[in-house]
Amino acid sequence: MFQGEEIQKLVELLKERDAYLYHACQLLDFKSYLNVGGIPSRSHLESNSQPYTPFKTDQNDRANDDWDKVFANLSDFGFTFAGGYDAVPNIYGPILFQIKPEVFYEATDVAICLRSAGRNDFDREREALKSISEVDRLFKHPVDEPDKSKRSYVKTRKELEKDFTNASAPEISCTVESGKFSLEYVKLVRVEPYIIQGHHLEVKVKEIISKSGENLRVYKRTKSSPYTNELLKILESGVKLLQDISENSNVSEELRDWAKRVINRGIASQFNESFAPYLYNGTILPIIQGKL
Repeated sequence: MFQGEEIQKLVELLKERDAYLYHACQLLDFKSYLNVGGIPSRSHLESNSQPYTPFKTDQNDRANDDWDKVFANLSDFGFTFAGGYDAVPNIYGPILFQIKPEVFYEATDVAICLRSAGRNDFDREREALKSISEVDRLFKHPVDEPDKSKRSYVKTRKELEKDFTNASAPEISCTVESGKFSLEYVKLVRVEPYIIQGHHLEVKVKEIISKSGENLRVYKRTKSSPYTNELLKILESGVKLLQDISENSNVSEELRDWAKRVINRGIASQFNESFAPYLYNGTILPIIQGKL
């Protein structure tokens, strides 16, 4: 875990690598974030009576004493699906904050762990990386890689497992006295090109920003998986299991094949337990009900 001068060194490393932090959320949560004026912990939302999308890990986060932490990642988790690959869209939401590493100056401690804080036996202090050199080893290329665009690439899970035991995607959790990261450190907000019952998500996001008085740059993701719209149409009628989609003859062959490939990769639970219910409850349903 990093504190004091170590946070300064961490920021310097990430800046040298042109690396950013990423935090994704649903539309319901996005409005709550702007209501409290920052990217908050779940505890901060709760104490300010702001709604948020329930996660399956909420109970564990409370039990593991992580409810008051502000979370971020080192990668854009929506990039792989958008590129048409065999992956599940970002489970946390279709609205992505890209945040400058200087935001860490607002934190009293920063923990970078290689497992999700939502695991039953997670111990933040014990599992946090201990040195800046360990953080540097999370990246695929050396810090002086001539192609600057590659310096921020994080290693894949298989690559991380060569250096770290039981590693998955790095997850960052921070103790922030105010309970939130300031929006002044947000470089941009990237929105998935979703259309839900005729409503463009990008437009909804811009409307919320306009009403809040905040000044955030919004960009629609330019790449989009070829079966994004079809998948959204299916989810508009309620949460579906990936197995059902893969076996539904009324679904396009392309979408069925994608579903089968994701199942074969052993990551169907990401869709069934997280992506689909989170998106439905946090973005689709509030739009359908006219609440946002």
